[in-house]
Amino acid sequence: VHLHLKRSAVEPAAQGYEPISHEDFVYALSHIDTFVDISEEDLLEIYKLATRRHVEPARQR
Repeated sequence: VHLHLKRSAVEPAAQGYEPISHEDFVYALSHIDTFVDISEEDLLEIYKLATRRHVEPARQR
């Protein structure tokens, strides 16, 4: 897995999930037996949205 963004911690997650660092995220991705065709920025955005969904009120679309 080749992810080349700054090495900052991922923002704290929703209650019930521990925050993870960039390195933790890269490590986890390197241990799954599949190919993920998505940019790192989009993957981090998905993580952020998923972990915040119970914290922030629903937004109108």
